[in-house]
Amino acid sequence: MCIAHSHKTALQREALVLRPEGHPKHADTLYNLANALGERYSHFGDASAAQEAFKLYRLAVADYPEAHPGHANSLLNLAILLGDHFRQSNNYAEIEEAISTMRDLVELRPEGHPERARTLTNLAATLQDHYH
Repeated sequence: MCIAHSHKTALQREALVLRPEGHPKHADTLYNLANALGERYSHFGDASAAQEAFKLYRLAVADYPEAHPGHANSLLNLAILLGDHFRQSNNYAEIEEAISTMRDLVELRPEGHPERARTLTNLAATLQDHYH
């Protein structure tokens, strides 16, 4: 495993200790650690990193106010990571959660939202993974 990725993850874990629940940057720190773990999974296939990232993205979604961009970004990254992991695991609960999460994101991006088209495209790709 790359030392830089391990160091990055360790620093994000340390930041999380310094920004506990209730800290104004707690959700951002959850999101950043989830991203580092998601990268670890994507680069090295570390399934335990993916599982931890799923948990942290879910916590970030719950922690961010719905109108905060981090809420939508956490939903998006969670859905993408679930879909990526599904392609390796064939765990249908993961792809079903990815679809549900993408649908939640579509609800946050109504007609006229600048990210709606990309979100619909991501939902379509996630549905394709399920039925392919």
